[in-house]
Amino acid sequence: MDITIRTFFQLLRMGTFGEEIAMPPLSAWKWKKIFNWGVQHQVSALLYDGLCQCRDQFFVQLPEGLMEHWALSAQKTEELNAKENEALEQLMNALNQRQLRPILLTGQAMASLYNSPSHYEPDGINVFFPFHTQGHKADLWAEEHGTDPNYSEKHAFSYQYANIKVVNHHRMNQLTNKLNNHSLQQIIEREFLESQTNLIDLCNQRMETLPPNLFLLHLLLDMALSIINEGVTVKQLTDIGVFLRKWGDRVDYIKLQEWIERLNLGSMAQLTALLLTHLLGFTDDEIPFVTESNKIKTTT
Repeated sequence: MDITIRTFFQLLRMGTFGEEIAMPPLSAWKWKKIFNWGVQHQVSALLYDGLCQCRDQFFVQLPEGLMEHWALSAQKTEELNAKENEALEQLMNALNQRQLRPILLTGQAMASLYNSPSHYEPDGINVFFPFHTQGHKADLWAEEHGTDPNYSEKHAFSYQYANIKVVNHHRMNQLTNKLNNHSLQQIIEREFLESQTNLIDLCNQRMETLPPNLFLLHLLLDMALSIINEGVTVKQLTDIGVFLRKWGDRVDYIKLQEWIERLNLGSMAQLTALLLTHLLGFTDDEIPFVTESNKIKTTT
């Protein structure tokens, strides 16, 4: 692996998981390249956390002004997170008061699992409504209290609320293969009926997010669809890694493996496992959703 790429992922592991890794000597051009990659993949502030951890190492010699520029980039992420959290608190209060059962999809729910939640790159608020009637009422409320309504995306309604993009999702995920998609919607519906409500402390209140089994499935499906469509991002891979190390013990992997086989996601699960192993330093024991039996052809 190229030394610049390797150092990029070593910094990410230090900033995200708190690992201690000796940094190699790098040229000014390579340090700037790492910073630019961090911005491109929405992990710049997490790389900054890793850089702060190793900044006293002998070989960590950044070009003039880059450390300050990196710090300003991390501060901007903190400010964006603060604005999004403020909007999220107001939004969830309003939706809960109307008993619409908003379920927070990843986003700030995912950020809460990181060691530095304020350094998780925000990308808007995504809310899932598992029941049609409540989702329809939420859309009507959003049309009245939000701005820039947009119904162009299938099974979703996006709008601006307190200058933050919000998306109301009426499907947790949507697969292009009709048979697989039908199976997925059955899995989601049944899991919500059988699992306990999963609440997290966020923005001065208790918010509902996906049950752990569905949370990890959602991350894996997003990863698979990105690989097929536009290419996976480092942020997506890191999300899965953080979830496994923070909430991995809450997942029923026998059930998850059955879902992976039923949805023909074996090959994508295996590819995700390989990336976690080679880029983020995971061991096979930390990736229990991959077995020999689910290494099958993917047809999403």
